[in-house]
Amino acid sequence: MAAPRQARASSFEEIKPLVELCKAGKLFEVTDWITEGYPVSPPLHCGKGGRKKTPLTYAIDQGFHSLVKVLLDAGAELEDDGYSRPIYRALEKRRFDIVQLFVDHGFDPKSIEMREVFSTWDLDAIRYFIDRGANVVSEMPLAEALCFKIRPALTAFKEYKDREPSFPEQANVALRHHCKAGNLKWISLLLWAGADPCAKGESEPHCGSDSDCEGLSALAFAALYDHYEVFDLKKLRIDPGSPVAHEVVRYCSGGDGSPIIERLLKQGLDPNDRVNGGCSAIQTFLTHVDWSARFRYYRWEEKSNGFDTAEGREHLRLIHLLARHGGRWVPEESGEINAARRALVTMTPDYTLEFVWIMGKYKACSKQVITSLVHTPKIKRHTAKCSERLAELLEIWPAEPETL
Repeated sequence: MAAPRQARASSFEEIKPLVELCKAGKLFEVTDWITEGYPVSPPLHCGKGGRKKTPLTYAIDQGFHSLVKVLLDAGAELEDDGYSRPIYRALEKRRFDIVQLFVDHGFDPKSIEMREVFSTWDLDAIRYFIDRGANVVSEMPLAEALCFKIRPALTAFKEYKDREPSFPEQANVALRHHCKAGNLKWISLLLWAGADPCAKGESEPHCGSDSDCEGLSALAFAALYDHYEVFDLKKLRIDPGSPVAHEVVRYCSGGDGSPIIERLLKQGLDPNDRVNGGCSAIQTFLTHVDWSARFRYYRWEEKSNGFDTAEGREHLRLIHLLARHGGRWVPEESGEINAARRALVTMTPDYTLEFVWIMGKYKACSKQVITSLVHTPKIKRHTAKCSERLAELLEIWPAEPETL
C-alpha cells in the first residue's frame, strides 16, 4: 500500500532528489519515490534564488511522456511552478501529446493564451484549443500570428473564419500590416484567404483606439508607404466608385504612384469625393507641394524666391491630372485656402502661377476662391515678378457661379 503523500514539499531541498531523478530520466525510481509518499510539487516559495525548475519541468524538457504522466497522476501542479507554466513549456517544446496530458489532468483549455499556441506552428494544437473554446479575441492572437507569418494560422483562418466572428477583422489587421511592410507574398496569401483590402482599421494587433495606425485601409497603407507594386497583384481590384479609391489617390503622391491615379481615372473614378463637390486629393496635393522643401532639405534646389523640387513638380502634375478629369478645388473653409497659400509661398512663384493657370484652364474653382488665395500682401510680394501674368489669368477667368 502506498504511503500517504503530502501535497507540496516544505522546502526545495526536500524535493531535490526527485529533481535529479527527473533530470536523469529515471522513470522507475521516480515511481518508487511517489509510492513512498514523497511530494512531487515544489513549495510555493523556493526561498533565496527562487524560480527553480521543478521535476515536472525537467520531465517536459526531456520530452519524456511517461514520466510527465506519472508526475501528473501523482498530483504535480498544473499551474505556475515558479519557473514557467508547465503547459507553455510543453507548447514551447512542440510536444502536443504532453499538452493533451495536461488537459486530461484538469487543465482548462479555455484558459490557454492562444498567441502561445499559434507560436508552436502546430495546426493540430491550434485546432484543438479553438475547438475547446480558447479565447481567440483578446490581444488578437490570430492577427499577431499572421503578422509574424505563421503559415498554420492562415489555414486556421480559412477553416474558422465563418465560426469565429473576430477572425475576419484579425486577418484584415494582418493584411494592413503586410501592405504597410510591402510583403507581396503574404499580401497575396491573405487576399487568397479572404482578407478585405478595403476594410479600414489598425495595422498592428495591439494598437489602441486612438493610435496613429488606425483608420486606413490596406490599400491606403500600401500607397502611403510607397509600395505601389501591391496594386499590380492580380487578386487586387479597386472599385473606382468606392471611397477607398479616393483614399488611395490621396496617398499615391510619389512618382511611381501617379500611374495608379491615372488608371483609376481612366476606369471612371470621379475625383470629386467631397460633399461640397470638391476633390480632397487636390487639397492634399496642394498643401503638400512644399513637403520636400520642408523635410528633405538635402534635396533642395534653391532659387532666388523659394524652392523648386521634383516632388513639388509632381504634386502640381497630379493636380493638373485631376483637374483635367473634372476635379474641382472647393475649400471647405478659409483655413484650407490659408494652408494652400503657405505651401505655395514656400516654393518659387511659378508654382502659384501654374496652379492658377490649371484652375482657370479646367474651370476647377471659382474666381472668388482663386482671388482669396492670391490677395494677401505676402503672396503678392512673392509673385511680384509675375504679377502681370497673374492679373491676366484672373482677367480672363471663365465665368461660372461662385461656390464659396
